[in-house]
Amino acid sequence: MAAPPRPAPPPFPLRRHHSLAALLLHPPPATRRRCRALLLSGSPLPPALVWLAAAATSPPPPPPPLPLDGEVLVGEGGEASGQTQARDAAADAITGGGLVCADGGANALWDATADADDNDDARRDGRGGGVGVGGGGGGGGGVCGGGPWAGGRLAPVAVVGDLDSLRPAVRAAVAAAGTLLAAPSQDEGDLDKGMAAVMASLAAGEAAGGEGGGGEADDKSPPMVHHRAASSAATVDADDDRRCSPPPAVVLLLGGHGGRADHDLGNYLALYRHTTPGVQVYRLGAGGWTFVLLPGTHTVTAEGVTPATVAAAVAVARKGSATVASAAAAAAAAAAAAAAAAAAAAAAAAEGPATDGPVDGAARPMPSVGLLPLGGPVGRVTTAGLVWDLDGIRLDAAAGGSAAGGVRVLAASTSNRVRAWPVTVTTSDPLLVTLGIPLWEEGGAGEAGGGRCE
Repeated sequence: MAAPPRPAPPPFPLRRHHSLAALLLHPPPATRRRCRALLLSGSPLPPALVWLAAAATSPPPPPPPLPLDGEVLVGEGGEASGQTQARDAAADAITGGGLVCADGGANALWDATADADDNDDARRDGRGGGVGVGGGGGGGGGVCGGGPWAGGRLAPVAVVGDLDSLRPAVRAAVAAAGTLLAAPSQDEGDLDKGMAAVMASLAAGEAAGGEGGGGEADDKSPPMVHHRAASSAATVDADDDRRCSPPPAVVLLLGGHGGRADHDLGNYLALYRHTTPGVQVYRLGAGGWTFVLLPGTHTVTAEGVTPATVAAAVAVARKGSATVASAAAAAAAAAAAAAAAAAAAAAAAAEGPATDGPVDGAARPMPSVGLLPLGGPVGRVTTAGLVWDLDGIRLDAAAGGSAAGGVRVLAASTSNRVRAWPVTVTTSDPLLVTLGIPLWEEGGAGEAGGGRCE
């Protein structure tokens, strides 16, 4: 029987801009309204990754009432006008209101956001901070100083799945907070169940704020002009007035690297199912930054994302969860990280080149890149900004090394490398992209910088 014909491509293919720095280092309020994170079970999550996700997904609450004339609010930085302090508090408070846990992902969240003074045994057993009664809750996804999610932990907006992986104390905390969503069906995995809860959270945010699902118009990041790819009529010229815009809504997928090939492959295939024209799913963790590009033209950049800038962003997020980190504090932390990166680059330059390949501003090798047709053959891929650019190549895992109609066919493009940001990718079919982005120093640990991604 002949295979069914492929659906015709949309008349106006997607033109998307994907910026890791805009998501993780300095997410504006518009980004936070349209971004959620789903935590999966598996290996422990590095604290750095969890705090970055919390900062990117905490929906900004409405501003508190302004104080009466002459009333002054006092913050950590000293006295400030009540109006300025109130607005800073609303804009910068970091909560768990954008975090959804798929079953055992709640264990990882419990451990990753515990106070540094919690002992290791308490974290591992789910006892740290106590489950106690009274005081706070966490149903709103906030930081619970003395409620079920005590010990400085971030409380998720929902925990969903068959719940067979929750440790007893974590389950008790989730139940007390009223965020337990039992879904015992075995016809779908916890990831799919969690994605349903994520989409419900985005819809609720849109209903409450008018733009919770996001919208390209309210994102303040500038659109990106496409780069010209040699010998490619499919890539847009730089003087074209059509631009790449951020995705309307974003889901960050964290964890799930449990050491089982079936789980890992299943999670990668899930990126195909859940990435739509309205929702972009990014997976962060072991292996770096992974996502599926839908048919169209995309600009991709992780410029500015280094272990130093990530550490600064994590420090600001942790501060914002307990007190309130002002925009000035965030800018100062970013400036300090940039200065440290510049000093490291100068020292590395004085010692000579550290690599034979392209390097970024900190004298690090530029990230590795993989373009993989995991969801099926990709008829045509054209890139610009890679060391080995593709020019109209067909990717087909079952027919690599052949040629059809004068078009070269590869099984996949692996071990490629970024030459310059942004990278432009034009694809005729859904395409899995992996970028080996270092988010922390190899072997690094600690509360602020996070641990190694296992």
